[in-house]
Amino acid sequence: MGRKMEGLEVKVPSYFRCPISLEVMRSPVSLCTGVTYDRTSIQRWLDSGNTTCPATMLPLPSTDLVPNLTLRRLISLWSLPDDRSKTPPTDLLRDLASAGRPSELLAFLSDPDRDEFDKQSLTASPSFLPAICSLLGSDANDDAVRVLALVLTVDFIEDGTKRAVIRFPRRRSKTDRPPR
Repeated sequence: MGRKMEGLEVKVPSYFRCPISLEVMRSPVSLCTGVTYDRTSIQRWLDSGNTTCPATMLPLPSTDLVPNLTLRRLISLWSLPDDRSKTPPTDLLRDLASAGRPSELLAFLSDPDRDEFDKQSLTASPSFLPAICSLLGSDANDDAVRVLALVLTVDFIEDGTKRAVIRFPRRRSKTDRPPR
């Protein structure tokens, strides 16, 4: 597998490949042994009952997976398409706040081809929570709830952002008020 540039094929750096799948990693995570794998591949290995590191075959005292953000960003920068026509995250959030429609944000956060670093940066933005929470009482309620559910369940969103989402006060709509 390689990246094509002006008729040339560029080889994939070996450290961008998962040692299990041999594919370019989408969500690189490291084990306590220091070896980095793609999250899907190593999770499958661990879910199969394996208790050793596949590369070193050393026993794993911990199966915690630590995101390798540096490698993720390097892979993202290396694999950037020549055409950067997709909406930048900051523009997306501004458009979301003005249009009152979270469907574009839901598409952005769900897109497997989008860089997880960009998704994390967007959700950590100070204006993210107010924009989403203001939509919960609007006609776009279903998409806003889906965005919040996605933010709370995906691995690439930092725990601090998830806690902020849970704690963030939102205005109640007329339909949210408890009966008298």
